Amino acid sequence: MAITTYVAVPTLAVGDKLTAARWNTVASAIAFQLNPPEAMCTNTAGTSIPNNSETVVPMAGETVDTGPSWDGAMHSTSTNTSRITITTAGRYDIDGLIAFAANATGRRVCNMRLNANGTGGAGTLLRAFSWPSTLTSADFCYLPVRTSEDLAVGNVIELFAFQTSGAGLALSSAAGGNYLRARLIGS
Repeated sequence: MAITTYVAVPTLAVGDKLTAARWNTVASAIAFQLNPPEAMCTNTAGTSIPNNSETVVPMAGETVDTGPSWDGAMHSTSTNTSRITITTAGRYDIDGLIAFAANATGRRVCNMRLNANGTGGAGTLLRAFSWPSTLTSADFCYLPVRTSEDLAVGNVIELFAFQTSGAGLALSSAAGGNYLRARLIGS
């Protein structure tokens, strides 16, 4: 990551003094490198996903939200909870997981979308993972997705769930069973 993209690091010449102001700028650059913008939001509510309908997954909890102080938070636990909103442009490592409750009927799909604004089938499909209808009634169905993308300020990432069990099917309510994470990895 080119740190100078995010923090103005001073250049010193021979004979220049390292002032407190210059050192504070260097310290900010180091802090940014050690703690880049990242958000990880979770769903532990056991949300029911309707049959045959791509549905945005609400993520009312979060375990990490380290948007830099000058950019602000990347996730809200009260408004548009399904979204991670990019506050610093750059290349992001993005991953998510949806865990459906045990059910042997139909198939399951997890879609990661860019700028869909909560609407199934909208925006740009970044990644999808589908599980065929060879499930057992005893096992949860885990659907992971992962990608790296160049994102601009204001881009929105969301996870969508789809299933064809014939009725509504709950997501797992286990902690960490459903999550979405985005972390800045470069410029």
